[in-house]
Amino acid sequence: MKALRKYLDKIKPNFEEGGRFHAFHSVFDGLETFLFVPGKTAKTGTHIHDSIDSNESCRLS
Repeated sequence: MKALRKYLDKIKPNFEEGGRFHAFHSVFDGLETFLFVPGKTAKTGTHIHDSIDSNESCRLS
């Protein structure tokens, strides 16, 4: 995995602003995020509200 990380770090400038493949930045970013945990993570928790949550809150009321 270290070799893959080094390779991705080596080609990353090509996908950033002004790089040869700037148009594919989001694809590269998605692949990198899929393979490795991002270096920065959220400090606060998130909650996704879905239909199951809505149904349970209706029953409690």
